[in-house]
Amino acid sequence: MMLRPVPAVAIAGLLLACGPGSTGAEEPVPRPAHDPAADAADPDAGPAADAPAPAPDAPPAEVGPLPGPPGADPPGFDVYEPLPEGMSLTRVLWKIDGLLAAADLRQGVEEALGEIATCLDAASAGGRLPMHLIIESSGRVVEVGAPLADAGLRDAITCAQVALRALRFPESTGDTTVHLILER
Repeated sequence: MMLRPVPAVAIAGLLLACGPGSTGAEEPVPRPAHDPAADAADPDAGPAADAPAPAPDAPPAEVGPLPGPPGADPPGFDVYEPLPEGMSLTRVLWKIDGLLAAADLRQGVEEALGEIATCLDAASAGGRLPMHLIIESSGRVVEVGAPLADAGLRDAITCAQVALRALRFPESTGDTTVHLILER
């Protein structure tokens, strides 16, 4: 059996794909021993690592408020008014980047807000949630983005993303991004 030489380009590509080599051995760091007395002294400390896991039949923990605190309105955003009645959202800001006009987007955005509010009903009141929708020229939603959130809010954000991808907007000659900031 005869071995063929490997081209230098292939070796360089493999090295780039694998990343830099190790710079040296790293020693494992031992975990500190658990001290129950320290837990009693510091009530703000989180649950102990050896605390028992909740029972599988336990009801889910209450979902906290949205991740961002309400504050000054970012530049370029307008208040979305009027909010549809019966919605658990207290305020919505929006900004449009693209070819579709606010009048063309209003019906779809109202439907989106209703879907988002339904998905977020389990969350506590308070906080801000930024989201964005990218609408391609055909009117189809191709991307829905939201920040990473704690585990309790992740399901609600995923619910909203799935619902928003099903929306349809008017056709245009290019893509449009709708930025939303939802307040509860």
